[in-house]
Order: sequence, then structure tokens, then C-alpha cells
Amino acid sequence: QIKSVDETKDRRLWVGTTYDGFRIFDSGTLDDGLVPYLPQEAADTSSTDVIAHIYQDKFGQMWLSTYGEGLLCVSEKPIAMYTIAEPDGESKPEVPADLPNAVNDIFEDKDGVFWFATNKGLYEIGEEMIRTFGHRFTLGDELQLPALRRYGKNTGLPTNAITAVAQDQFGTIWIGTEKDGLWKLNRETSTFTLISLSPRQLQNMIREIQPAGELLWVGTFDGVYSYNVLTQRKDYFWTQNGLPHNNIYDIYLDPKDRVWFSTYTNRIAYFDGEGMEQVPIRSGEETSQIVHLTSNDDGIWAASLGTGLYRIEGDSITNFVDTREESDEDGKSLLSVFCHQVLSDRSNNIWVTHRT
Repeated sequence: QIKSVDETKDRRLWVGTTYDGFRIFDSGTLDDGLVPYLPQEAADTSSTDVIAHIYQDKFGQMWLSTYGEGLLCVSEKPIAMYTIAEPDGESKPEVPADLPNAVNDIFEDKDGVFWFATNKGLYEIGEEMIRTFGHRFTLGDELQLPALRRYGKNTGLPTNAITAVAQDQFGTIWIGTEKDGLWKLNRETSTFTLISLSPRQLQNMIREIQPAGELLWVGTFDGVYSYNVLTQRKDYFWTQNGLPHNNIYDIYLDPKDRVWFSTYTNRIAYFDGEGMEQVPIRSGEETSQIVHLTSNDDGIWAASLGTGLYRIEGDSITNFVDTREESDEDGKSLLSVFCHQVLSDRSNNIWVTHRT
């Protein structure tokens, strides 16, 4: 299963899998159209099987978060597996038995500080440590990446299970938690303020945070909130006022400043600045589990688990599926209708990760 994909500045694609580490290949020589590609065996593979997220920092280093085995940092040929060392004087927190030792999100803020959302808390790691550690190790070295600070129960949060981290246009860091809502970080005092969204538990289970101007869009297991960081106004959207379904998987801000929401649906909703609009993608009562969104010059693209890939271009909807048994025409079929992620590269190509 291919779980994650990202394009580097030199137009190489890094592909993370669920059971077979990662692969790297060149994306710059493709023809137009939907091109199936199965990554070949490569020398640069990790010993860690499950790659959840892939991110490139401004130094060109690749950071790969794993599900249970910490962080992987790759710079050119050297590869190093990192564990995050606790700040001076702090002991390592315990992870509940029902949670893996996972990195859930990676974020680099405007000052070059790295933030790692984990089930042990939120770790802040300075740019100088990333630069120092990033360029001199080989596959198999296990290193400790010293953290400036760890935020969690030790700083007043009710949990160490952090699921999302983001920064708004004013520089404020916001975090989402597994079951305890949305929090705002005060960097000067290293303390957090709870942004009260709802007393309902599902609405405090945060999946995604997407800044958009003065607004934060917060996706939960039960609807989505828009929160104005200046006025503190919050608005709740659910099936009664515009969403086709309440369980939010992804939030995407497109180049036209429309905010799109992926969920379990036969329609995709977006907010256009005035209110929610819906785009039908399937007829009748048939539904799709839309899990990831992106866009390019050809429109909005939506990846689903079970019904393939959708392209929304104005009023036109195109559904790409696995048609290999029905057609001999190469380059016109997905390899599976189970799509985890969709990416638009710098050449306007669309890449889809599959479960095959």
C-alpha cells in the first residue's frame, strides 16, 4: 500500500508505503495523461516499514514520520533514524498501551523551527539542531534529536496525544489533540489556552487544522469549525448547514481561497467566503469516502477509498477508476480504486497513491 507522496525541489518523487519503506524516482520525464507507475526496487530504502508523512525542509532534507518507529531524515545519500531526546531535565513520558509511538504531523514554522506532533506530546526543535544533525550520517545510525521543549501534560495540556499542528498568518502555533480539542500556544510562557469548541467528545477529536487568512478551519470527527483568531468568533458547519457528512478527513485551501472538505459523501463541499456550496460527484444515494484533496490547472482532484479519483472542473466531473480488465489502452487507468493521497507537482502532473 502506498500511503504518502511528496515532490522535492529537484522534481524527484518520494513515495512512502505501508509495509515496504519508501522509494525515490524521477518525475520529470512523464508524458501527459494518467500514467500508472509502480516504483521499482531501489538501494535507498529504509528498514522502517510504515511511512505516514513525507516533508522536505528548506535545507533540502527529507523528513519521514513513521507509525511506531520515530523519525527518518534523509539528505542526499545519508539516511538516519532519529529518536527525539527529551529537553534537559525532563523524563520521557509514557505512551498509553492503546497508542503507538507515532509521529502524527510534521510542521516547519516561519522561523525555521520544526514541530513534531506525537503521541508523547508536541516537540519543538530549533533550526540549528536540524542543520547540525542533517548531513553526516548513514543508514542504520540511530540518533537523538535534542528538543528545545516538549509540550504536553508537563505544560498543562490534558493529554500528550497531539494529532495536528499549524501556524496562522500572525505566527501563532495551534495544536489539535486526539480527544481534547483545539489549543493555542503562548510561546513566551510555554503554556496553552483551550479554545472551547463544544462539550461533545467527537467535536473535540481534531483531525486537521487549516489556516486561511484570519480563520482557522478545524476538522473533527463531527463537523468542522471556522475560528477567527482576531475576533474569537467561531462558526460550526455540519450536515444541517452545508456539509454532506460530519466526519472530516482533509481540509484543502485552493488557489482561489476556497476551502474544500473531504468526507464520506456523494458530494464535496467547499466554503467560498459566503457560505457552503456542494458539488455532486456521484448520482443517487451512492457514496464515496473522500480522504484527500489537491488542485492543479485542470481543477480540483479528490482521492477516495473505494471509488477511485475524481476531477472537478467547473460543472464537469470525471471519475478515474481501474479499467485495466476492460481496456488495453495504456496510461488511462488507475492501478486501484483505493487511493490514499493525491499530489499535484510543479509540471502540473497529478500523482495518486494506491492500495494495490
